[in-house]
Amino acid sequence: MEKSELSPPPYSSGESSIPTIPIPVLDQPRTIPVQMAPPAYAQTVFVPVHAAPVTAVGFPVPAICPRCNQSVTTRVEYESGALTWILVGALAFVGCIFGCCLIPFCIDSCKDAVHSCPNCQHYFGKYRRL
Repeated sequence: MEKSELSPPPYSSGESSIPTIPIPVLDQPRTIPVQMAPPAYAQTVFVPVHAAPVTAVGFPVPAICPRCNQSVTTRVEYESGALTWILVGALAFVGCIFGCCLIPFCIDSCKDAVHSCPNCQHYFGKYRRL
């Protein structure tokens, strides 16, 4: 082995032996063309509109009719249900047999509420008191 292979190169006061790479300086930033897909929310999606369940209350509520697609306030009709008959039976058992036991048939808050559309008479649902 020669001495030049093992020893580091001599440093001189003038020029460095380390090579330098020229770095180009740009006056303006580069623009890179990028093709972007349209965002997912820009697509048109048709979702069928269903009326919210209105069977949870015994009074008229705002809803969207699935048949005529109108924003309406439901029409409520009352019909005798299980609670009405239980109250009639309880009043008759207590001794109200001369017509007083029939009072629950006259009180809407004792009856079931049937919701429907006032425009097209579409049935929404029924609120059962019991």
